[in-house]
Amino acid sequence: MPHYEKRVSTPAGTAKKDAQQRYLTIDSGIIHRVSIRFRHGPNDLCHVKILQGANQIYPTNKRGDYASDGETISFIDHYKIRPGSNWLTIKTWNTGKFSHDIIIRISVMKEEHLNAAASLEKLADRITRLLRLWGWRE
Repeated sequence: MPHYEKRVSTPAGTAKKDAQQRYLTIDSGIIHRVSIRFRHGPNDLCHVKILQGANQIYPTNKRGDYASDGETISFIDHYKIRPGSNWLTIKTWNTGKFSHDIIIRISVMKEEHLNAAASLEKLADRITRLLRLWGWRE
């Protein structure tokens, strides 16, 4: 499973209307895990959002953004990245008095691996049901 990391430095006094844009090219597949690390210091004044093309994908609420201090925001997802559209735009702004870094980490799973895991789960469920029909109890 490919893992990507992008460190984005945002200068002090960067207004939202002048948000910086950085790009991250990733493999096509399924975005499986996302992590956004804010070091100590930004005090919720350094913001980030992630887009694919013109569509904001993180956070999913269109007017939302992530801002924090000394926290890592991490979550599992299932967002499909198609071949030919496998780049993300990272937008940041910082209304504070100091420059701050945000570290973005993204893991992409090949779709066939995700499908194989789902198939194994279904198979285990079917075997369990079959064993129960034969009188097996947990």
